Amino acid sequence: MKVECVAYPRAAQQHKKRLVPLRKTDAMSHAERRNFVILDDVWRSGGSECFQVADAYVAAEDSYFFQRSPIAFEAIFQYYATGVVHRPSEVDDTTFDNLMFGKVRRRMWTFLERPGSSMQAKAFELSSTLFVAISVMGLSFGTIPDFQVTHYMPPQNETIVLPNGTVSVVEKVEEMRVEHPAFVFTERICIAFFTVEYCLRLFAAPRKLRFALKPLNLVDLLAIVPFYLELLLTLCGVDDKKLRDLRWAFLVVRILRVLRVIRIIKLGRFSSGLQTFGMTLQRSQKQLQMMTIVLLTVGKIIASAAIMCGVLVLALPITIIVDNFIKVAQDEQQAEQTKLDSSRQELALQSMLHGDED
Repeated sequence: MKVECVAYPRAAQQHKKRLVPLRKTDAMSHAERRNFVILDDVWRSGGSECFQVADAYVAAEDSYFFQRSPIAFEAIFQYYATGVVHRPSEVDDTTFDNLMFGKVRRRMWTFLERPGSSMQAKAFELSSTLFVAISVMGLSFGTIPDFQVTHYMPPQNETIVLPNGTVSVVEKVEEMRVEHPAFVFTERICIAFFTVEYCLRLFAAPRKLRFALKPLNLVDLLAIVPFYLELLLTLCGVDDKKLRDLRWAFLVVRILRVLRVIRIIKLGRFSSGLQTFGMTLQRSQKQLQMMTIVLLTVGKIIASAAIMCGVLVLALPITIIVDNFIKVAQDEQQAEQTKLDSSRQELALQSMLHGDED
């Protein structure tokens, strides 16, 4: 493994556009790397942590690129590797000022994004999964009439003209079925947890724009935005009565309530099978484009809704079954290989014993 850092800042700016981001670089010519200083074998841990801190990677040469000062590079890289800072004598103290705060962010990022790093991180992952499950179940049960309660609107006076010409004022009270208060309280607790979780991830992310544009993080944002938009409409004085009068506002709120179901996709963050399924769909974009060619707009909308519902219903069990099928197949192959190796060893041992007897 080779680790490289930028030796000349001006030259680095010239080659910055040609330096392909990490995991997308397959090869880089020697002419493009003539302004880089190679630090061979700085860290021999296999490169697992390099993917988190490097600016680029050359798979053909197993090299990592870091756009940093070559004087302080080795000390900074050793800090990422060991967590201990050793400041070179020729480097000013202000160069490492950001590490006092950066260390907290790095630990927070490891805690949130790597559940296997500690028992606390694993417990946080399980609690997040539990909140997602409770939230989705609450949304589902809240739509069942048996779990709803009757809400009475404020009484309003309505003027009625009788057939004999008499004018009568009648107090009218409207009633409507709404979610049980327990489900509303549970929804608020889950939204508070999701909001804190997203803010912490965004705060600890080393590259916030790239973090915000990732598909799973967009799902996290879409899972909490509808709640706050509904809350904003309520603060603006748009209640259920006015929503029925304003068709556009009522339609927007209904769409926002449907979008809350998207938080079930948050489970993909904790399932390797769902992540593999998502990458499979991403690689199959060209092949799936033919499904978008329809004759009418209504057919397009209905087909899109049916496809999304089918994916949400079938994605979880299918990916789990396929993932377990692959694991079982690999275990069986390993078991067969072990039996074959043991039988070969027994035959070799028997032949040696017969040879000694002869």
